[in-house]
Amino acid sequence: MVESTKIPNSTDLENIPKNVLYLGLEITEPIEIIQKIISEGLGSILESYPNIEDAKLLINEIGNSNFEDSCIYNSPWRYPKENKKWHLTTLFRKGNNFNKSHPAYVQFEEGKHIYVNVKGIIYVPKKIITSVVSTDTSVENKFPHITTLLGTYSAKNSNDVLNEIFFEGKCLQKEFKKLFEDELNDDHFVTVVEINLLNKKEKVYVVKFKNPIKLDTSMKYYFK
Repeated sequence: MVESTKIPNSTDLENIPKNVLYLGLEITEPIEIIQKIISEGLGSILESYPNIEDAKLLINEIGNSNFEDSCIYNSPWRYPKENKKWHLTTLFRKGNNFNKSHPAYVQFEEGKHIYVNVKGIIYVPKKIITSVVSTDTSVENKFPHITTLLGTYSAKNSNDVLNEIFFEGKCLQKEFKKLFEDELNDDHFVTVVEINLLNKKEKVYVVKFKNPIKLDTSMKYYFK
C-alpha cells in the first residue's frame, strides 16, 4: 500500500539539487521499532543457535534506553547514524547525473509517504545487522535493505553480505526468491551459512520473519 500526503509535482525532479548523492526513504518510525526488529531477529536466531554470546549480549542491551552508554556501544555495536535516523536507498547518482529513466527516479516525490515491509534480518556477529525489505516503490538495488546496526563493518558492506549470499549462483539464491522476493509462503525461516566476506570466513545468520514488520517512511534527498 502506498500513501501520499502531497500532490505529485512535476518540478520535483527538475529541481533536484546538484549536491544530492542519492534518493531514499527515511524511516519515520520511533527508534523502538528498530529495536524490535533487532530483538525479534536475534531472538529467532538464538532459538535455533543458542550459543552465540554476541547475540545474547546484544539482545540484552539493545532494549535498554541507555544503549549508547552500554558496555557494547562502539565495542563494537553502534547505530549507523549519530542522529539515529535509518533509511533505504532507492537510487544513487552515477557520476554527475541520476539515471533519469530509472523508475526510482521517475517515481520520486519529496515527502511522499511509502510503507516498507521488513521481511527479516541478516546478522554477522560483531560485524553488521541488515534488514531485508520490500516496498511498493522502485529500488535500484537488487536486494532492497536497511543497514540496521553496525559493528566493525561499514554501511556499504551490507551490499557485500547480501550479494555474497543471495546473488545468482550463491548459496541462498533460491531462498531469497522463494521467501523474500516472491513471497511463496509465510513460513518462519532461520539458517546459518559460512561464506567469504572481506577476505575472511564468516558465519552469517539469516532470518525471515513469519509476519513482516511495517515501517512508515518518507521520500527524501540525501546530500553529499
